[in-house]
Formats: sequence, structure tokens, C-alpha cells
Amino acid sequence: MNRDGSDRRILTQSTFGGRDPFNGTTLCWSPNSQHLAYVVMPNGSKYGLAKKMKEKYRNPDDITIYKGGDDLYKKMRLELSVFESELHLIDVNTLEDRKVLSVKEKMIKLEQWFPEGNSLLISIGDELCRLNLDNGQCTSLYKGRIELTQMIGSEILMARRAANEIQAGKITDGEFQIENAVHSPGYNNQLHTWSNDGKYIVFSAQNGVTNALYTISTSDSQVNQITPINHAVWSPRHRAGAKSFHYSNNLAFPLGNPGSATEIVVADINGNFIATSELNQNDLFADLKIEIVHYKSGDNLVEGIVVLPPGFKIQVKKSPTLVFLHGGPANGTVTASLTELISARGESAAFYLALHGYAVFLPNFRGSSGYGDTFMEEAKGASLMSAPYEDVIAGVKHLIDLGITDPDRLGIYGSSFGAMLATWTVAKTSIFKGAAAAVGIYDLLYDDRYGNKGSYEEKWVDKQIYKMNSPIEQVNDIEAPVLFFETSAERSLYGSVATPFINGLRSKNTEAYLICYPKAFHNGGWNDIYKKDYMKRLRLWFDHCIHGKDLPGSFYEA
Repeated sequence: MNRDGSDRRILTQSTFGGRDPFNGTTLCWSPNSQHLAYVVMPNGSKYGLAKKMKEKYRNPDDITIYKGGDDLYKKMRLELSVFESELHLIDVNTLEDRKVLSVKEKMIKLEQWFPEGNSLLISIGDELCRLNLDNGQCTSLYKGRIELTQMIGSEILMARRAANEIQAGKITDGEFQIENAVHSPGYNNQLHTWSNDGKYIVFSAQNGVTNALYTISTSDSQVNQITPINHAVWSPRHRAGAKSFHYSNNLAFPLGNPGSATEIVVADINGNFIATSELNQNDLFADLKIEIVHYKSGDNLVEGIVVLPPGFKIQVKKSPTLVFLHGGPANGTVTASLTELISARGESAAFYLALHGYAVFLPNFRGSSGYGDTFMEEAKGASLMSAPYEDVIAGVKHLIDLGITDPDRLGIYGSSFGAMLATWTVAKTSIFKGAAAAVGIYDLLYDDRYGNKGSYEEKWVDKQIYKMNSPIEQVNDIEAPVLFFETSAERSLYGSVATPFINGLRSKNTEAYLICYPKAFHNGGWNDIYKKDYMKRLRLWFDHCIHGKDLPGSFYEA
């Protein structure tokens, strides 16, 4: 289509039989805009193939011999050998679609056109190549870890991450010649783009709830922060990142904060904002107030976000409070993004709950990313649950001291690892009137035995760490009612992972229910029906547990 959205045309008539053949593929226009290169996986993406094979081996049609250990995974890896990627070239005038290159078991990625227009810079796995589009000949230029490339004339620039360092240089004679190595000012670094002239690298880094955009000057290694604190450019739920303009050094990138939806910002390379989109002119959440709090938990400084209900005034009236625990914990964190606070994919739905009268507290407990390796590594082994638990309880006490939280009206819920932590927490303290757990795994010993993870000694001889950390092993100490949510992802492992937990709770007359969303997959694939149902049930559940309201008849209906 044209830039104004007119003259829309379908360029391909795909007949590829595999699942998700375009999942994660790339597109690249030719310099004269006459051709469009794209990559496809005709037999299915690796994700699609893996899902298909899991279904096959877990629900076989024929007699199956299983040798134990990682035998099942070896068979699955063998069948992944059918993975194939193809590079196609479309003439946008004639609509001719020509297959130029096919590669077995490796992914082709389009990097950039060479200036003359008859060759493409591509990567095939860990190999950087020049592909001649006239004859299909592929010439190797470099073999090694490939991240962010840029062509300036005949030079090939590359930037890559190494520990918490950003390296930049050139590909010369088959080698990566490092010319700059800069220590990142944050964590979870994401490389986004080179500037148009190749003089700057643009990347984002996490510092607690802040995910900021930075530039590195390749001339003097100077690092410049482009976006303010308590905002987010990139997150695992919002991966768009920053892009450089084709004919200038200006940048376009998404930017949001906990109180405002993400907008597209245009800025120059020095960080001066030029324009901001106005795509989200919605005042639905205008009455909500968001606070970023910091508090001590032992020797640690912990950060979190608090969403306050409409009209709430600190110290005037204390609020019923729900504590949401994020997943991970490693590589998991709550960022300064409205996307996370409205998400109902088995996640916080914090704004919805705040609009119904609850303060929602989202702590970045130990184990969360974005605070350094030491902070993240503390939630492991025997401290997998106890370290985050201490931070959660310290955060609740901090909110009580601030005059925000009513200590007699508390609830707790979480997603994935957060679901495990929420159910483990209500076994250790009685301060929470109710709990909800979405897409969690509750029996760590069975999970690792089934998946053949962990050491033999830990799984079969000395099982104390597993028993210490598994929420299901604490069932006798849980008095708070618990609402569970599951998707096909958890059930595909070994049946319903929450059912044994519920059986244990109900056998001791602790109230518990399970809601299953069969077409969702962990925190993905949640349609609008599922999201609305999840939010409504959360609200009804906590109204029941905290305010003593009866569950309506609709709660027991699909």
C-alpha cells in the first residue's frame, strides 16, 4: 500500500502447510522500492513445529516406547530437523514471487540491501553472508555471534552485547574488529538500531521500573540518555523498540509510563523531542493515581508500583489492597508501562481492579531483573520463595505505614512464578483474606522429575529444597481461599497442575476453585472473552474474600 494507506494489495498467495510460517520473519525493501524480500518457514516455525510434536508425542496414535531421561526430547529434536527457512523476492509491479534461497535447520534473517541493489546482506544462523539475487550465490563474510548490523557504503558495522557491555566495530576480513566497548548504565540491554550515518548506536536498558533509551557515540564512546526515568521504551510485552530514519539521524520510538498509554515519539539523536503522537486520547484512567515506592527489606532497597483507586487520599481513608506478584522471577520485572497495569492475560489487570475500589501493589521483589545480578540471584535454591516473600511482606508493611493500606483488607494474586509465590505466601502468613493464582506450577519436584531437570541427588535423594519451595507441600498451612486459573500450556505438561492442589485444599475444607481457558497458552493467546472473564472473576473473588460478599451464580457458570 501507499504511505497514506491507499492502494492496498495482497502480494503473496501463500500455500505453506506448516504452522506459523511467518512467525518472527523479516521484510526488506530494495533501494528502488521495486522489490520486497521476505523470509518464510514453509514447514512451520520452530515454535509451531515444537507445539505440533508435543501434541504428537503426548497423544500418540500408535504404540510408543519411551526410554526415560531425555529420550522424548531427543525424538522431538530429531523431528525439528524438518525446519527450513526460505528467502523470497517479490516484484511489486508484476507480483512475481521468486524463491531465491532455501536453508535446512537454520533461520535466515534479512539484514540490509547492498547499495547497488542486486545483493542482500543476510545472516544464516551465526553466519553473515552476501547473497547475490541474480544467481543465488551466497558468500560468507563473518561467522560468530551476530546482533545489530549496519552498512555504510561498503563497510559493515556491527554492535553486540557482551555481559553488561556494548561492543561496536566493523566486520573486516571475516573478523569482528572491536573499536568501542562501553559499559551499559543499566541491565537487560536491548540493541535497537544504528543511526542513519552509522555514528551512533541506539539501545535500551532497564533500571528498576525504568526502561530508558540511550545512544552511544562511536567517535568518543559517550553514552547519552534519551528518555526520562519512570518511563518505558521496551518491555517483554512491548517489543517494538526504536528505529532510525532513513534519511536523517532522527529516531522514532514508543514511550509510555504507568499513567499514560504508549505513544510514538520522534526525537533527534541528542534526545530533543520533536513530535509525539496522540493516538490514545482516553481519560478512562484519569482519576487513578500511580505511585512508585521504595522501601527497605532487610539490607535491600526494593521498588514497586502502587495504583490507587479514584479519589483516594493518603492518610484520609485506608484502602483495601491487592498485591500482584509478577512472573519469572529471573528476567521478570514490573516496568513503568501502562501495558502491564492493564494486562488481563492472567496478569495484574491493576487498573480495572483499582477502578473497582482496590489499591494494587506490584513489588519488584528479589529475583526480579533490572536491579543487578546480586539482587536477581538471591531468589534461588533454598531462598527461591523465602527471599521474595520477605520483600512482599516488607512492602505491605510499608504501605500500611504510609497510610495507604488497610491491614484488615488484604488480598494477594500472581502470574506464573507469581502464582507460586502467592500460594506459598498464604501458607506462611494469615494477613491475606484471599488469594488468586494464574498459570502457575505448584509441585516443583514433580515438574522437574517429569521434565528430567535438576540433579539426581536433589530430586530422588535429598528432596528438602523441593519440598521447602513447592506451594503444594504447604497445603496444610493454607487457610485463605484460593482461586486458580489455568490454560492449555499448564495442562499440556501432565494434566491440570492445579487440580491436585485444589483437592488438597478442599479435603481440609479450604475454599478453592479452578477456572480453565483452554485456547490460551500461559500468558499468550488470551482473547477478549477470556480477558473479560478473568478480570470479572478476580473482582468477584476478592469482593467475596475481603468484603464478605456472596459469589453470584454467574461465578459458577462458563
